[in-house]
Amino acid sequence: MDKSILLQQRDGLKAAITNAREAERVHIKVNTLTEQIEKARVDRDPLEKRLSEIKEEKIKLKTEKTLSLSGTAGKLQTEITKLLPDGEAVLRIDEDGLFIGLKRTAGITPYLSLSGGEKAFYDAALANALLGDSPNKIIIGELAEVDADKMSTLLKEVVEVHPNVQLIFNSCHAPKEIPDEWNVEVL
Repeated sequence: MDKSILLQQRDGLKAAITNAREAERVHIKVNTLTEQIEKARVDRDPLEKRLSEIKEEKIKLKTEKTLSLSGTAGKLQTEITKLLPDGEAVLRIDEDGLFIGLKRTAGITPYLSLSGGEKAFYDAALANALLGDSPNKIIIGELAEVDADKMSTLLKEVVEVHPNVQLIFNSCHAPKEIPDEWNVEVL
């Protein structure tokens, strides 16, 4: 045989061995990755189950929280509505936060969109609702946006609900009626 043929065969065998070793390395890597993937799947299954349980518990707790807060909000809403000259208080507390507004026939107006006079009434009504049965009652408010007629109405309603309340209001208007038993300080 010719020496050049033998050298070519030798080079061919070396290349085949190199290719076979590279294929073996790739095969080992693939097997190792496959084993790691399978181990990760086995480890993942209990974690997915636990995650599912935690999500269910979170939903349950959110529902309980919403129910609990809606009861409180409902009571406050009723008390606020009692003192409003018109409309109905809207007070929602949920996982998204707090919404305060005023519901009338035209729809619901968010608190921040109420006029100054409407806010004055709403603030006083909210303060009254939050006071509840507390023995020491002081309400401080701004009534500059409320006219004299409505101011008298508001003050009467507050005193009817809480006869022993101390009111401190700031206004540029004098109320039309001042009960004799009131001690009014004009500054």
